[in-house]
Amino acid sequence: MEEEDVTTIAEEYKVWKKNVPFLYDICFTYVSEDPYLSCQVFPELRYSDTDGCAVQRVLLGSHSADQRNHIQVADIYLPTSESLKRIDQEGPLREFGGFSSSIQARFEEVLKIDHPTEVNRARFCPWNDSQAVTWATDKNLYLWDITNKSSKPLLKLVGHEAEGYGVDWNVHNKTMIVSSSDDGTVKVWDVTKTPGDSGPIPIISPLLNFEPSPSIAMEDCKWHPFHESEFGCCSDDKNAYIFDIRQSPSRATHLFAKHIDHVNSLSFSPFNEYWLATGSQDKTVRVWDMRNPSQEVMTLHGHAGSVYQVEWSPHNEFILVSSAADRRVFMWNLELSEERSSEDDIQASPQLLFIHGGHTAATNDIAFCNSLPFTLVSVSQDNNLQLWGVGRHVWDPTVMDG
Repeated sequence: MEEEDVTTIAEEYKVWKKNVPFLYDICFTYVSEDPYLSCQVFPELRYSDTDGCAVQRVLLGSHSADQRNHIQVADIYLPTSESLKRIDQEGPLREFGGFSSSIQARFEEVLKIDHPTEVNRARFCPWNDSQAVTWATDKNLYLWDITNKSSKPLLKLVGHEAEGYGVDWNVHNKTMIVSSSDDGTVKVWDVTKTPGDSGPIPIISPLLNFEPSPSIAMEDCKWHPFHESEFGCCSDDKNAYIFDIRQSPSRATHLFAKHIDHVNSLSFSPFNEYWLATGSQDKTVRVWDMRNPSQEVMTLHGHAGSVYQVEWSPHNEFILVSSAADRRVFMWNLELSEERSSEDDIQASPQLLFIHGGHTAATNDIAFCNSLPFTLVSVSQDNNLQLWGVGRHVWDPTVMDG
C-alpha cells in the first residue's frame, strides 16, 4: 500500500470516528491478535444479571498463517438504557463507540478451540447451535462441538481437492450441508452418514457432487430458505447457479450470467422466495427475480472494490448489505429510487441508504444480529471486529419525518 493511501485511510477513519455519535445507535470495536475471516451471530440476545448489559454471542474463526488458529465463541456486552440507570454516578466516565457511558462495552471470550489450519469459514447448525462446521485450508471440512474447549473434530468431511469458503446448513433438513471449493465443485453432505474410516477422526464422503464449471473455483453456496432441495452457488466463471438435488447434478435449473467478473457471494431473500442477490469482483451487487434469470431486476453501483459478501436483512424485506475490498459495508434500501443530488460526493445507485466506514482494511465477513434491528457484526483484515447499529433516524421514516 502506498504511503499516500495509508494517510488517506487514516484521515477517513478519523472523520468516521468523529461522526459515530450522529450515525449509530450502537458502535463497538474489538481488536484481535489476528484477523477473523469468518463471523456469525447467534440468534438470541441475553441480558446480564450483574450489570444489565445486553449480551450478543458470536462465532469467529481466526486466520493466521504464522500462529495457531482457533474457532472462538465470544460474548459482546452492550450497555442498555436500564444498565446505565444502575451505574455509580461517581464512577469513571468511559467512551463507548463515541457515546459517553460509565459502563463499558466489552468483549469476553467464552471458549477457544484449536483448529488444524486457518479457518476460512465457520457456521453453527441452525438446529443445534452447539455444533458448527468449518472450512479448513487443508481441503477438508470439520464438524465440531463448540461447547467444549478441548473438543476434537466430531467428523472430517473429505472429498474436495482444494480449499474453499462456501458452506451452509440446510434449514429444512437437520443433517445436510452444502460446500463449495476452489476445485470447481459443490458437494452435498449428510452428517449422519456412517463414517467410512475408524481412525481418530471419523471421515465421511460427500452424498452428491456438482460441477457447474469444471476446474473453475466455486466461491459461495447457500441453501434456498424456502425450498429444501434447492441450493445456489456462484463461481469465478462470472455466473451464479441454482441446482435441485432431486435432479441431474450436471444441469442447473437456473443460470444468472450478467456479471462481468468473478461472482464471490450470493444470498437468498428470507422474505421473498424469488429474490436472489449476488456480489461480484466487478464491484457491483445485482438483485434477481428467479422467475426471469436472464435479466437482473437492478444493479447496485457504489463499491470501489471487489464485493466479498452480500446478506439480506432478517428485519426488512427491502434491506440488503454488502461488504467489499474497499473497506466499506453498504446498506441498500431497494425501495429507494430518487436520484442523488449532483452535489453528493458519493457516486452510487439511489438505493444506497448507509455506508459503514469503520474498517481500515478489506471487510472479510458480515452478519446481521437477529435480535437488534439494523445491527450487524463485521470483521476485517485490520484485525477489527465491529458490532454496529445504524441510527434509527436513518432507517425509520417516522423518526426522520418527526
